[in-house]
Amino acid sequence: MSAIGPEFPQVLAAAQEGAEWAWTTLYHSLAGQLAGFARAKGAPEPDDVVGEVLHDVARNIQSFEGTEANFRSWVFTIAHNRLVDQWRKAGKRQHHISPPAGTAASAEHEALQVSTQGPAFRALESLTDAQRTVMLLRTIADLSLEQVAEVMGTNRNSVKALQHRAVRQLRKILGQPVSK
Repeated sequence: MSAIGPEFPQVLAAAQEGAEWAWTTLYHSLAGQLAGFARAKGAPEPDDVVGEVLHDVARNIQSFEGTEANFRSWVFTIAHNRLVDQWRKAGKRQHHISPPAGTAASAEHEALQVSTQGPAFRALESLTDAQRTVMLLRTIADLSLEQVAEVMGTNRNSVKALQHRAVRQLRKILGQPVSK
């Protein structure tokens, strides 16, 4: 996670006032994880999703109040909803995760690209969409159970159950013993 840390309230206030340095800080703290999330959810153009999400954030940041954790939940809720809308508009359900395309603009992007070519990433395709979303929000976005529940519009126990089933499924596929 690329957390801003204790400076977040100042960065947020400056971004709400339109300070370019604050937007750069917010971008660098979120863009890689947003792109990874969008890529893993099968977005054909993950960088476009990042741009659209950050555009929505910029349009609505005046109304945001809260901690950095709340902010991350809010941003990934926007990303999740944007991706759901894209699939609905396209009139199709996501069937598989699209491989990364193009060259990486940063070390974080390159690491995400390398990781999406491995067996663990490919194993995500065997999960239900809800399980995959939970795993991606927990690992790529580094959100808590409560934050994932907020993003998905459900409760903490549902997220916990989805994560548990997803981990069991991934362990089976990857050939690791499944704990009881």
